[in-house]
Amino acid sequence: MVRRVCARRSAAIRVFHRNRTRGQRGADGRSGGQTAGDGVAPAGHVRLVNRRWSMRFRGRGRMRPNRFLRDGIVRSLSFPCQIRELAVKRAFVSCSIVFGVVACRAFAAALAIVLAAAIALALAVALASAAERGGDRPAAVQTPASSGDAAGASIGTAVVEHSEFPNAKPVPRMQVIPLPDGKASFRCDGRELTCYHFGESLRRPFLYPLVGPEGHCLTRMGHPRDPFGHSHHNSVWISHQNVAGVDFWADRLSAGAEPGRIVHQRIERFEDGDSSAWLLATNHWIGGDGKCLVVERRRIEVTAPKDSDWLLLIDLQFESPGDAAFEFMQNPFGVIGVRMAKTIGVTDGGGRILNSQGQRNESEVFRKPAKWCDYSGPLTNRLAGGIALFDHPKNPNHPTAFHVRNDGWMGACLTLDRPVRIAPNEPLRLRYGLWMHAGASSSDRIEAEWKTFSELPLPSMEIKGKKP
Repeated sequence: MVRRVCARRSAAIRVFHRNRTRGQRGADGRSGGQTAGDGVAPAGHVRLVNRRWSMRFRGRGRMRPNRFLRDGIVRSLSFPCQIRELAVKRAFVSCSIVFGVVACRAFAAALAIVLAAAIALALAVALASAAERGGDRPAAVQTPASSGDAAGASIGTAVVEHSEFPNAKPVPRMQVIPLPDGKASFRCDGRELTCYHFGESLRRPFLYPLVGPEGHCLTRMGHPRDPFGHSHHNSVWISHQNVAGVDFWADRLSAGAEPGRIVHQRIERFEDGDSSAWLLATNHWIGGDGKCLVVERRRIEVTAPKDSDWLLLIDLQFESPGDAAFEFMQNPFGVIGVRMAKTIGVTDGGGRILNSQGQRNESEVFRKPAKWCDYSGPLTNRLAGGIALFDHPKNPNHPTAFHVRNDGWMGACLTLDRPVRIAPNEPLRLRYGLWMHAGASSSDRIEAEWKTFSELPLPSMEIKGKKP
């Protein structure tokens, strides 16, 4: 475009000079003797037309371009200058933008450096102040996890300087903490391992969750394929299907009869410690007619875990409330049941059942006597865990038969072959253990844990000055 404009400007200048030369010649009479009679206009009034350009020559041989020619020539001559001026303006704007961006980035970098230096200085001052104060080393204290959280993870941390508390006492590692709505949470260093539920609206007390590796729950509530028909499968629970003709096992009966209820009466004692925490509770087994058939004392103890493995001890004592004896009738259901997590089950998760006799899964383990029975399986695509149910050597009918199913059910049968009678003033004492572990433990490892369990001393179930 610039070339075309320059060419047009040059052509206009050449035309202008050529016409000026011709006009001067006509005015001076040196144009070859031409006169008006030859068709040439007089020198004082000559009009020459060349395309869009026109000039008028007037007297004395002086030529003046008309306004159209003058404006065109001026525009032609000034256009390249305008192009250059526009380019300079654009270059200036571009440079200004680039400079502004660079300046902003440099300012942001400088500001970040200043802030980092200020934070580092503040931390240095704080550390120096703490060092000058001296005293005991700060200890990290975890806030307790909310009840029912299977993961049991703490929701926050705070730092406490023991130097501010000269009379501070050691905090037990294991604690049992009462909670609203009839719950007691067993915790290790603030992390929940299990929770005992004993609210008034429940048909029976139970333990849920039982936390395994990396906070995953090893048990569940209800049957995964029949949640209504097996709603009585409450994670880990104590009950029996036939006590003096009353069913304490089911939540509802097909014949319309009212099943029995195991009603919590009171917590007798809470106890914390570094190695374990425990509680002692009193329950009444009440029939459909409202009559108390059994008085039970239940002691639940949780030991401090080793890595992700820990032991739950359940001690039971059953007494007659009056002068009459009663019986746990012959029945495969009772007194302890465990509903495993769905992913651990043989059917749903590809898990494994193993007993102390080396027998595996339902086809071999079902109702066979053993010292212990282990149910293990996957928890996630990369984690596995399980529970080993221990029968104590002093329990009646030891080694007991284990009632198991591939769908995730496991229980110890107290009365599979014959009933157990409880006479007045002759309480029945039972002890069971549940060992929570990571992975699929070997038979030798489970046997070693059972041996340790069997050698633990039996605690007292009596409370001074109180009768059940």
